[in-house]
Amino acid sequence: VEDTNLFFAPGWLALRNGNGKMLFHNAGYTCDLDRVSYEKLDNVRANGVIADFDKAELALEIQTQVSTADAVRVWIGSPVGEDYRDIVTNLHDLGGRVDAKIDLLIPLGDDLAQERVKVALDFEDATTSAKNWGLKLAGINGRLVITEDALLARGINARYFGDPVKIDISTEKKSGDTLVNARGTIESRNLLNQLPEELTRYVDGKSDWQVGLRFASDNAPVEQAFLVINAASNLQSTALTLPLPLAKPSEDVSRLSAEVDFFTERILFQFSLDSELLGRGKLVAEGDQEFVLDAFDLALSTPLAAKQRRGMNLYGSAAELGVDGWIDVITDSESTGSTLLSTVDLDFSRAYAFGRTLEDLKLELHQENKRLLGLVESTLVKGDFDAPLLP
Repeated sequence: VEDTNLFFAPGWLALRNGNGKMLFHNAGYTCDLDRVSYEKLDNVRANGVIADFDKAELALEIQTQVSTADAVRVWIGSPVGEDYRDIVTNLHDLGGRVDAKIDLLIPLGDDLAQERVKVALDFEDATTSAKNWGLKLAGINGRLVITEDALLARGINARYFGDPVKIDISTEKKSGDTLVNARGTIESRNLLNQLPEELTRYVDGKSDWQVGLRFASDNAPVEQAFLVINAASNLQSTALTLPLPLAKPSEDVSRLSAEVDFFTERILFQFSLDSELLGRGKLVAEGDQEFVLDAFDLALSTPLAAKQRRGMNLYGSAAELGVDGWIDVITDSESTGSTLLSTVDLDFSRAYAFGRTLEDLKLELHQENKRLLGLVESTLVKGDFDAPLLP
């Protein structure tokens, strides 16, 4: 046959302009087609078998080697890819090559079982990025298997901002959510690339990280986050160069866990560093505007408050405070505005300021009418203060 078109299942695009052979033998059928076109892809190979027309099932195999961008485009355009279109629309800068193989078992009668699908994508030095999630991957090598109801990958190799990682992908049977787990020794600062540089500049070094992504299925409740990211590390070999009480030498081990929940118009996050530092916050956006910080709680060696309030709220206690260092941090910051600061209720066993040591320091503060009102108590200083907000 020449220039043959093969229509094989509702929802699937036809194979077109195929050249090859077809054989009808007794109650069966086989086809072997070369140089087939499939969804604007050329040089596709297709082989089909109907073992017995009485059973009326077509086993079809389609193979091709294409660019990553074309492979992803064809996949999400197929019936097995439509559930993942919302995820894929966040991916851009697709590069590299893919060996694609589609195996279909298609019932040709109404009384037979549902069609079964297996799509195998073998990535060869593929690349992709997702700006909205702070993701940039290169050197992607490995196999992703797609069926009619699941994704599966084990040990895909990739580079996350240049650092090698291993990636596993699966589908949770009960919920239908897609799970992506990555592990590797990663530059810790790169996991914070969605935050302003003035915050991430104090994170230095690489540590072993476990990062998980959960993409909600189309059947998920409206109130559920469409993406949840979890990250965990012991932060060994990563230093926090902030002043006390947030300083951490690179050789110290501190267990960090964090979760970020993405919704359409808000992002919720929470984290813990051992039991000494707990935090949570909310970013909001309206329409096409960028997300801005709306609420942030930071608790030192104390549980987070039961209810979160708007603005920035700091509370708890710690052994030491480096006042001079924090003055330098604020001075170096590009955004010195304090309009978000709402309340402060902190206690320190000692504080270092202007060459002096203050014992039993207590600091309270709240915002009122665009001014900061508060009190300070220690062995050397005691009193109230009233100061205008920084512009």
